[in-house]
Amino acid sequence: MARIEKRSYAECVRCVMDTSDPDITFDTNGVCNECTHATAELVKQRSMRPVSEMFETIKKLNSGKEYDGIIGLSGGLDSAYVLHLAMEHGLKPLVVHVDAGWNSDISVSNIRSLVTHYQLDLKTVIIEWEEMRRLQLAFLRSGLMNQDVPQDHAFFSSLYRFASSYGISDVITGENLSTESILPSGWGYGAMDGRQVNAVAKKFENLKLETYPVLTIPKFYLKHFVMSRLRIHRPLNSISYIKSEAQKKLAELVNWKSYTGKHGESNFTRFHQDLYLPTRYGIDKRRAHLSSLIVSGQLSRTEAKAVLDSPSLLDIDRRNLFNFVARKLEISSTELEEMLSLPNRSHRDLPNDEWLLKLANNSNLRKAIRFFMSTK
Repeated sequence: MARIEKRSYAECVRCVMDTSDPDITFDTNGVCNECTHATAELVKQRSMRPVSEMFETIKKLNSGKEYDGIIGLSGGLDSAYVLHLAMEHGLKPLVVHVDAGWNSDISVSNIRSLVTHYQLDLKTVIIEWEEMRRLQLAFLRSGLMNQDVPQDHAFFSSLYRFASSYGISDVITGENLSTESILPSGWGYGAMDGRQVNAVAKKFENLKLETYPVLTIPKFYLKHFVMSRLRIHRPLNSISYIKSEAQKKLAELVNWKSYTGKHGESNFTRFHQDLYLPTRYGIDKRRAHLSSLIVSGQLSRTEAKAVLDSPSLLDIDRRNLFNFVARKLEISSTELEEMLSLPNRSHRDLPNDEWLLKLANNSNLRKAIRFFMSTK
C-alpha cells in the first residue's frame, strides 16, 4: 500500500485560511489561493452595475405583476439587509420564510420586526417535523460532512417552488462576496443534490420522504432555470456592503439583534459549524468567515487571529447546545455522542448528481439551452 504523506501545517500570511482546507495552496510569499481568488472576484464586483439600475430593471421586467420578485428571509443578516435594500428602492417582493424547526428566538424576533416595519405579507413554509427529524438523524448516522443539507435543501427548494407557483422569475438573494467570498469546496457539499437527500434518507433511516420538499438537480435546472427562466440577483454585490454598518442600520430601523457567529439564526447550523465540523473534520468555519472580512477590508488579520484564539463555544454553552440538539431530535445525549463517533464518509460515496450540478452550473451551457428553447 502506498504511503500517504501527512501534509505539514501552514497558514496564509494575508488571511487566516490554513491547511484544514484540502485544496489550499500558497505562493512563494505565503499568500493562499483562496484569498487571491477572492480578491480578484471583489475587483470584478466593483465594476458591476449600480444597485439602483438593477432594481429598476427588475421592476420593469415585472411591471403590472403583483410581485416584483421573491426574497427568502432566513432570519440572518444578509437576507434581512437585502430585503431592507429592496424596500428602500420601492420593490414589491414576495417574502418567504422556511421554518425547518431550528429557528433561534432571536431569529423569530428579527423576522417579525422586519416584516412588521415594512407591513409585508410573510409566507411561511413549515417543514413537517417528523420527516425533518428523521432526515437529520439519517444524515448524522451517515457521517457526511455537510449536516446542514436538510435545512438548506428545504429552504431553497421551497423558495423556488413558491417562485414557480406565483409565476415569479426574479429571485433576490443576500448572497455576497463581501462576507462570504471564501467558501472552500473541500469543506462541504452542495445542498441541492436531491438524489443524495433521498439516498441518505433511505439508507440510514429507511425513510421515504413524502412531504419534505425534495428537488433533484435535473428538475431544478430544467424547470426553474431553463423553462421558467429564473433570474438570480445579488444586490449586495453592487453596493459597499459592510457587515457592521448593516447591523447598525437594522438595529436603528427595527431593533435588530445580532447573533453569535455568522449563522446564529439557526440552532442546528450553530451545532453543525461550532461543534460537529471541528469535532469530526477539524474544520473551523470561522476561518473562512473571518478571511472573507479580511479580504473585503472589514477586519484586520490581527483581529481575526484574536477571534480564533477564543473558542467558538464555551464548555457550558457546548454542553447546553449538544443536549438541546439531542432533545430536539428525541434521542439521548449518549446516542448523539455515538453518532459523532461513527466513521466519516465522503458525499461521493453515496448516490449523487454532482456531475450534473457542475454541468448545470456552466453558464455558457445554460445560455445555449435557453437560446435553443426560445427558438422552438
